[in-house]
Amino acid sequence: MGHLRKSFRKALKSSTNHHQLEDVQKRISTSSSHAIFLGLPGSTSSVASSDDASAQTRPLRNLVSYLKQKEAAGVISLLNKETEATGVLYSFPPCDFSTELLKRTCHNLTEEGLKEDHLVIVVVRGGTA
Repeated sequence: MGHLRKSFRKALKSSTNHHQLEDVQKRISTSSSHAIFLGLPGSTSSVASSDDASAQTRPLRNLVSYLKQKEAAGVISLLNKETEATGVLYSFPPCDFSTELLKRTCHNLTEEGLKEDHLVIVVVRGGTA
């Protein structure tokens, strides 16, 4: 996968800065490629104890809670040093913008499904944060 230089910074006010969200939408629509992922808390083991499951879901829940509280999204600039390819990874907590992104691609998504803590992760090829 190559060496990636990552820097995490809170950069978008997802519920208050419409201009920055429009910029993300423009990057998605004009990039040569992008991907949208849904991050849900869960266990990596099929037979996890309740303590293990709690320990594995806590970091995601804490990040979701932090981003919601700050009304922000995580932004990570990506750089592959071998190919000089760049990109940006955005991590959105539940909000109107992330819900719209999901509903455009996941037509069977229900309101009930959106109640659980989750992150919508968008990776856009090219550009920097």
